[in-house]
Amino acid sequence: MDLSVILNLIAQFCEAKRFKEAHGAINVGLMHYPRHPELIAYFSKIPGQYDESFFGDAFATSYLSAQLMFKHLNQHHPFESVVDVGAGVGAWSRAALEMNKVVTSIDGEWVSGIPGKFPGLNYLFQDLNKKISVSSRHDVAVCVEVAEHLLPERSQGFVADLCALAPLVIFGAALPRQGGAGHINCRPHSFWIQVFSEHGYAAIDLFRPTFLYDGRVGPWYSQNTYLFVAEEKLGQFSAFAQPSLVDVYHPKIVLDSPMCLQDHLTGNVDPGDKHPN
Repeated sequence: MDLSVILNLIAQFCEAKRFKEAHGAINVGLMHYPRHPELIAYFSKIPGQYDESFFGDAFATSYLSAQLMFKHLNQHHPFESVVDVGAGVGAWSRAALEMNKVVTSIDGEWVSGIPGKFPGLNYLFQDLNKKISVSSRHDVAVCVEVAEHLLPERSQGFVADLCALAPLVIFGAALPRQGGAGHINCRPHSFWIQVFSEHGYAAIDLFRPTFLYDGRVGPWYSQNTYLFVAEEKLGQFSAFAQPSLVDVYHPKIVLDSPMCLQDHLTGNVDPGDKHPN
């Protein structure tokens, strides 16, 4: 699909204030042209990027995935406190809270406009495109399927903030072409692994060997989620390997997207790599 056609269509929708349709056209464009600056510029200007409909039916899948993955980590490395960065409507926060963990949830103030989704959770409303400020360090930070929604130039600083929050970081973010709403910063796994390594955190394959083909877990979680471990904690995870295979799509995601299949077959894991960010 030609970029100029997509941009013209978005411009027409914006001029007519048909913002929902503009969002849809931007999302299609980002599938074809990941991280393209003109698409990101349009996305950043359009109001109401995220609302209750954004989460759709994903809450139940996210909640069950969180229960299973937190339990798996707790079995191998018991923890007491969690900071959930990009908590949204609180699926992962709620799962941790129900395990009797101390939980702090962080996301933008837009979440406060979604009623009835997070009773009992302790929210700090912060703009994730800016430096995250939390007064205390936690045992575990979790940030899953969030970083792809942030500005590309925020990537390095965002990882630095996560590392400052906890010695263990459960992290996963959408691969290019994965699809979804507002995916302005899709990256290969190898990109994030490199950025974390620059802060002394190694990727551990704690989750994928167990959950990759577990139908109870959302394929985006089982595809993308690693445990990043600070150097001083690595000895406690000696039974688990660092990932030998990265930048690989889950079979369900490949089947849902011909573009993912094409990238998978050609090894073109980052079709947005020509953009400066």
